[in-house]
Amino acid sequence: MRLLKNISCLISLLICETCFLFHAWAADPVVASLVQTTGFVEIVLARAQKNETGKDGILLHVGDVVRTGRNGATTVVFRGGSQTRIFENSELKIEGSEELSSEYSYKFNEENLAQLKNEGVPGEVINKLNSIKGKLFKNENTFLFAIEQRIGKQETNRLKGLILVRATKFAEERTFRHRLKLVAGAIWGRFVRGRQQTQIYSSTATIGVKGTVFRLKDDGQEAKISVVEGEVSVKNDQSFIVLKAGQRLQAFTKTDQLKEKLVTIPYRLSLQASNYQLDFDELQESKFRFHIQIVDVLHGNNVGLSGKIYLESNYYNIQFPEQVILNQSGSVRVPVQIRRPHPSDRKFDGKIVIWAVMDGANYDEVGEGHIFLNVKMPGKRKEIMIDADGRIIDPSE
Repeated sequence: MRLLKNISCLISLLICETCFLFHAWAADPVVASLVQTTGFVEIVLARAQKNETGKDGILLHVGDVVRTGRNGATTVVFRGGSQTRIFENSELKIEGSEELSSEYSYKFNEENLAQLKNEGVPGEVINKLNSIKGKLFKNENTFLFAIEQRIGKQETNRLKGLILVRATKFAEERTFRHRLKLVAGAIWGRFVRGRQQTQIYSSTATIGVKGTVFRLKDDGQEAKISVVEGEVSVKNDQSFIVLKAGQRLQAFTKTDQLKEKLVTIPYRLSLQASNYQLDFDELQESKFRFHIQIVDVLHGNNVGLSGKIYLESNYYNIQFPEQVILNQSGSVRVPVQIRRPHPSDRKFDGKIVIWAVMDGANYDEVGEGHIFLNVKMPGKRKEIMIDADGRIIDPSE
């Protein structure tokens, strides 16, 4: 009897532990993963309270820390598509990452108004709502405000629940809020405009990120930051500044006046090709070659500076060389293989972007570069049928 009771208690304990682990997993979702990992990379897993060797595909949660060694580098890709390249001898902690509440766009169409009328909404109100039929409102507040302007506040409050149920709704893109801590070292980030709100803390400053491409380095005493696209806000103990594209802050401390450290980025990576159009009419794969050169931003002159290049793209079916290194003249030719999109891909718009970044901590004077490619896709084949008498039947008719 006691044995059965002990077994029963053990089963109950296992069930409780399983439930606990499930709820813990559900409350602590995957927020990012690693790609393009090279050299020594170590992950401090907060949930498991252990260290693990960093490798492509490893999943990250809030509280995890990514460390790189003397020859290490990796890229953290967050939900929503934003990403951070962590350079050598660096440490980055994911202090927070959460999905913000989803917003909806609203509009009325003929069917919505007919449903409201069938459910007892007075014809006089329907007639007034007709004036905004077909117009898209970006969120609930602007939608209800437009209705209030037409039928009055009291009537809007009375019908609000029914209106929001019957109106046509469109889910907006998922957006995320990230909180990152650069414990030491250097990072490069590309954060998607409109789909994230990110703050990065370091020993020297707090950085607010909008839709932005930027580079940050902090050694614990001084920090440097440069912005290539968009803008970032920077705050230390003494001042606040907003950096715009093409600007950088030279080495600054917690107590420096930031505006006194503001300069322009002197160099950038220039990406050029002989052809910017890819044609997949007959081919499954296209071989493409482009040239990278460091240039002086002010005069356009070539700059002799060597170093590794990190390449990434918004397109999934692209293959870069394992290693790309600028020669002493600051240039390199890069062969790329680009395969046509998957047949099931309905979202590909024919535009490919390739970004090139100096892949190291000490290149804040060199701005990133990019190249745009247009892809010509095969035309859709028209299907026909032939009847028993040899006549062509067009199924679209």
